[in-house]
Amino acid sequence: MYNPQRVIDLLNERGLKKKQLISFMKYNEKVGLTQAISGDVRASKLEKMADFLGVPIDAFFDRTVQTEPNQTPAYSGVDDGNALMVIHEREKNLRSLLEEKDKRIAVLEDLVAMLKGSGEKSSK
Repeated sequence: MYNPQRVIDLLNERGLKKKQLISFMKYNEKVGLTQAISGDVRASKLEKMADFLGVPIDAFFDRTVQTEPNQTPAYSGVDDGNALMVIHEREKNLRSLLEEKDKRIAVLEDLVAMLKGSGEKSSK
């Protein structure tokens, strides 16, 4: 279930002001935070808040994700630190994969350039 208090807690943790979130969400400055984060909660509203706070949308919900045996959830709804460790480990692995991909692309680009260069020499 959506818990607007989590939005307030995340604002406080990050040292952000309520007005900044309200402005980011493109609400009138007269709108209060409670009004902005409660009421009609649609996915688009949750996405904006999540983008502003730099968290997944799941961070706003009180729930536990059911997992297969031996599977670690990325976010279990329990703020025990383990979820953050899993997220950071996955991020580290993804960054490593991106670096490897970039290296392979560079090698392929060099190979294409070399092949184009040898093709120009043979056509002369």
